[in-house]
This record gives sequence, C-alpha cells and structure tokens, in this order.
Amino acid sequence: MEVVESGRELRLQVGDNPATVKVISGIAECFGAELVPGKQYSIQGKQSYGIFCKSDSKLELNGTFKYRGQGDAPENKEHTKLHWFDII
Repeated sequence: MEVVESGRELRLQVGDNPATVKVISGIAECFGAELVPGKQYSIQGKQSYGIFCKSDSKLELNGTFKYRGQGDAPENKEHTKLHWFDII
C-alpha cells in the first residue's frame, strides 16, 4: 500500500514485467485522466508513469518497479486549481 499526500506525485518506472496500480481511496490521475477507484490498471512497456494525487490517496501497487518514489508536483497543483475554478 502506498500513501500519497494531496498535491504530490507517485513516480513509477516499469521494467520488463507488467505491474498494476489500483486506487483504494482518494482522487488520483495519470496523464491527466482520473483513475477510477477500485479499478486495476496494468502498466507495462519499460515506461515511466506519474500518478498525481489531488487528495490524500491510498494506492495498491503490485509487480516489480525499476523506480518507485514520490515527489512534489507544483505545476500540477496550479493546473488543478484552474480546473476546479472552471467547474465552479
């Protein structure tokens, strides 16, 4: 289980074997698309992924990752503020 605070990004790099990600709670997105809570997503192909969490989130990760870490994502925070402003 990976816990990611609001406004932070979970950074993953997948190796030769596919891995999976599932949002247990919270609001998270990958490449600008919101991930559906409870749905398992397969990630593969020696790619790097950034999962931005709009709220405190719990993510279930399965598989082997070449890199797995968290970082601040200030540019995503500003983009999220603009997006929420458009909805209001």
